[in-house]
Amino acid sequence: MATLRTNRRGAIHAARMGWAFLASNLTGRHETYAGPTGILPEPWRTEYREALQRARDTHQDFYVVRSYATPIAWRVGTEDAVIPDVRYSSSTSRHQSAIRLAYGPADERRAHLAATA
Repeated sequence: MATLRTNRRGAIHAARMGWAFLASNLTGRHETYAGPTGILPEPWRTEYREALQRARDTHQDFYVVRSYATPIAWRVGTEDAVIPDVRYSSSTSRHQSAIRLAYGPADERRAHLAATA
């Protein structure tokens, strides 16, 4: 599938569906290698890399949402999305808010993923 060029509102829907998207400095895509981790702090950086390795080892999809070069959310297959609780700039904070809307609380994410699987 081609990358969807959209705005932040469209990015919410695209992230929820697991589509590749580009909304200015907010992007979502499927990855098979460890891309840049930007300013993602430890221990989140390690968790991100371990999730990617788990996806590779189990032949599952690895979907990442980035603000600029920093991963702000990721998901292995149908697992719950990981959204690190980290404070960044005001623009990245807006991106984080949009992604939290896309995925909702963990129990809502599980229900959504089960319904779309």
